Amino acid sequence: MIFRNWVLQNFPFLEDDFDALTDYELFCKMMEYVKQFAKDNEEFNKRLTDLENYINNLDLQDEVNNKLDEMALDGTLENLIGQYIQLATTYVYNNVSDMKLATNLINGSFARTSGFYDGKTGGAYYKIREVINTDVIDEMTLIALNDTNLVAELIIEKTMSPKQFGAYGDEEHDDTLSIQTCLNTCNNIVFNNGTYLVDAEISLEPENNSYINIANATLKAITNNANEYAIIKIINKNNVKIVNGNIVGDRDTHTGATGEWGHCIWIQNSSNINLKNINMSKAWGDGLYIKSGTNIVSENLYINNTRRNGISVINVNGYHSINDYIENINGTAPQSGIDLEPNENTEEIKNVVIDNITCHNCSGDGIDIALKLLGANNESTIIINNPHITNCNNGIYGGYTQGLKGKVVFNNVYIKDVQNNGLYFESPYAEDGLKTDIISPYIKNYNLSNTSTRYGLWIATGSSNWGNVYISRPYIETTSEVLANCIAIVLGGNTNYHPVNVILDTPLNKQGNIFNAYGENVKILDTLEVYKQEKIENNTYSNPQENVNTLFTNKNNTVGARIYPRNYTSIGLDVTYRKLADYNFQIQLPTGHRCPSLSSNTGIVITLTNVGDSLTLRRVSADMWIVTNMIGTPTIS
Repeated sequence: MIFRNWVLQNFPFLEDDFDALTDYELFCKMMEYVKQFAKDNEEFNKRLTDLENYINNLDLQDEVNNKLDEMALDGTLENLIGQYIQLATTYVYNNVSDMKLATNLINGSFARTSGFYDGKTGGAYYKIREVINTDVIDEMTLIALNDTNLVAELIIEKTMSPKQFGAYGDEEHDDTLSIQTCLNTCNNIVFNNGTYLVDAEISLEPENNSYINIANATLKAITNNANEYAIIKIINKNNVKIVNGNIVGDRDTHTGATGEWGHCIWIQNSSNINLKNINMSKAWGDGLYIKSGTNIVSENLYINNTRRNGISVINVNGYHSINDYIENINGTAPQSGIDLEPNENTEEIKNVVIDNITCHNCSGDGIDIALKLLGANNESTIIINNPHITNCNNGIYGGYTQGLKGKVVFNNVYIKDVQNNGLYFESPYAEDGLKTDIISPYIKNYNLSNTSTRYGLWIATGSSNWGNVYISRPYIETTSEVLANCIAIVLGGNTNYHPVNVILDTPLNKQGNIFNAYGENVKILDTLEVYKQEKIENNTYSNPQENVNTLFTNKNNTVGARIYPRNYTSIGLDVTYRKLADYNFQIQLPTGHRCPSLSSNTGIVITLTNVGDSLTLRRVSADMWIVTNMIGTPTIS
């Protein structure tokens, strides 16, 4: 047993086979390991061969066992293979400073530290070797020893920690260089607990194929005055995953007053980037900034108190947001929860899916889809499922360029307690242009600013026709003291343009107006008959693309319901207006237009007086209308 214990102490890597081997078999296996090490040392090999021959010449197993025990006990084995044992031994030191001062290390031996500074965290393995001319002593991956002919070379393990490269994590020292060296050296990194100060003007830049687990640690920007910075910057990289932990900007202490591009994480020209379970806060700009990329995933991000946006998406083909939570965004425009907004017409927003995002207490829009700078022939595809937006300025804004193609879909929108509009879209129309579907929006308490011309759902533009919008099963109500239109499909101040292909399908409740301007294929499908008693009847036309203007008054019947026959109404077209309920109902001719049947003045206002009154007008020339049928006696002003 003496021999077997000696082998176990000096050759622990044989332990897997230990119990299954006889002493002689164990001796032979030990000799094979030693021979492999000593294959280039003739003198050492001769001594091993003599020892092996001596043991092999013993006749009986008991004699072999006894002799091996004797040689282990009296030091013969240790003397014969001492050189191997010295090199195979791993010397343990409390920290790097102790290792540097050691006198028992030789070329080819190994060392292990319990910690980098304090003997607690950052411990690592090192190989001791001679210095060569090309060595760069960085005191992280290559450490100079007291013996100036030797260095300790860090052994890279499967998983490494920045503290093994000299990071402090004490919220006092600048750890940028140590962390970056770790990132450059190993592709699987886990942070020890602590707060690591980072020079965000330099940034931390992961390598390709990296997995970075910030764990319970915090990466915190060192105070600066820069217009632009990033704590982590991922540029021209592929296959990077960052999970857990906290990333904190310098908003509270920033010494500059300009700029808006100080971000927690910056992604540019990169693909297959995955961010998960990360808390980001106090950035001078955004929590997450995606300047350009493909196949980007953000999951369970918590972004709080950033100055510009929670998430900015500038140029992307393939972005998936899953359960991200964004709140308290304020400081400089646009101040949105998530902002999809290209900077140039050569960029794109494609294949974007946003699932279960929460945006709370944003000084701008909860969700901002600002695609006005995209080129007319670009195509955008955006699907937003189950957004939850509360206490923002506007719930959702969408603005598109004329001729942009693709589709934007909102499913199960929840918007509550917004200062102005619930959903606000500027959607220029093109026959094959971008289409917007808004499915089952629930909007409660919009227009808390008590401002006129604020709406639960507003579709408008002033510089072109607009449309290709489908709204299904909206539930919209508010406690605002100024009860503006519940849903508005309006002209934006320019009577030369009109809505095209706008469908409101099955409103679920009745509060406020539904204001529908003249247009082409503009329909209200009130299958639940929520507004049955207040509809204005449509006439049947030879051209089904031209429909009558439709409007409903608010629930208190305090606002005059005025309809404006538009300049684009076809010459020869009859349009019938009928008062079905007891509320104010007025028709005003366009500026400069006359109806001699009623008055010689231009731009007159015609008021239908009694329930059941109706008036049919026909446009007979560019600025002339006539009455073709009338029930009741309207008043003219």
